[in-house]
Amino acid sequence: MKFETLKTRKFATKKQIIIGSTAIVVVLVATLTFFHTFAKYQVTQDLKLAEGNVNYKVSDLNMVAVYQGEGNSDTDYTAVETVPTSGYLLNNTRSYCAVEGTKDATIGIAYSGGKVTISNLVRKGTKCYLYFDTIKDTTKPTISNVTTSVTKTEINVTVSATDDKGVTEYWYQLNSNAPVKGTGNTHKFTGLSAGTTYSVKVYVKDAAGNQSDTTTKSVQTTPNGQTTDSILAGITVKPGTPTFTNAATTDEGVYKVSDPVYGGTSYYWRGAVTNNYVKFAGKCWRIVRINGDGSMRLIYDGTTCHANGTSTADSIAVASTAYNTSYNQSNYVGWTYTGTSQRTLSGTASN
Repeated sequence: MKFETLKTRKFATKKQIIIGSTAIVVVLVATLTFFHTFAKYQVTQDLKLAEGNVNYKVSDLNMVAVYQGEGNSDTDYTAVETVPTSGYLLNNTRSYCAVEGTKDATIGIAYSGGKVTISNLVRKGTKCYLYFDTIKDTTKPTISNVTTSVTKTEINVTVSATDDKGVTEYWYQLNSNAPVKGTGNTHKFTGLSAGTTYSVKVYVKDAAGNQSDTTTKSVQTTPNGQTTDSILAGITVKPGTPTFTNAATTDEGVYKVSDPVYGGTSYYWRGAVTNNYVKFAGKCWRIVRINGDGSMRLIYDGTTCHANGTSTADSIAVASTAYNTSYNQSNYVGWTYTGTSQRTLSGTASN
């Protein structure tokens, strides 16, 4: 029996087993490494787009840059971190996607509701550059009303204007002087001459620089020593507004109110007053109202004036003469008429 031969075979078999085990370990490690590496590049994530979720690899798409600005030149854009949600449009000419530095015109880029949709994305390493321009405002503001009030040396102007984006500037001009930018929708011209007519011009602008049409008004300052001053001298003007529920039968006095038509302050007499008599052109009149521009509304009261308010026969005749004797025909309450024929605007009588 050859023991040495037997020992040699046992040794060889043990060595083969060790070598085989080592090979299995190496293959196992290599296999695990391969699957780990493979899995690392197969991980997908969800990118939220306007039309849903699209699976993509991290290495497939990079939103490299987002810019927003006026879009007049490259220097007008500012890099931002997020896509703007409103007030901007995607600049389709400047925006693009590229693969390894080469623009890919087949990739589509769309923008709506503050979200970007990218279509036809088929190659990894795609990088997109997005440019957004502000939506330009081209609508000009509108002036709906301009009111004025005056004193002897001042004109106060109030402007009512609207714009879809908001009015930001109010401009005022007096005669041919240079326009001045006001601090709001009211402005005061001072240092003016009494009893002088001025041309007041107003226009407004919005934030985009759109300018409204110019509104022009002719305004006269209060004259020196005007009749209104002498008439109201010694008369106590009552504050507030009276109640018009019932007709006034007593001497309620004189009230004042802002005059939206003529500007300034208007004064009117109410009730059975006795201090509104004036003599003009050789006739006697009673003042009903002094308008904001100093003009008056008068009622004829005869040829003889009475300080105590007693009417003369002449004024009684005028006051008691009926304008018409019927109430149910339009020619008695419309334009002037001849007989029973009402005159039209052209002056031709019609039945």
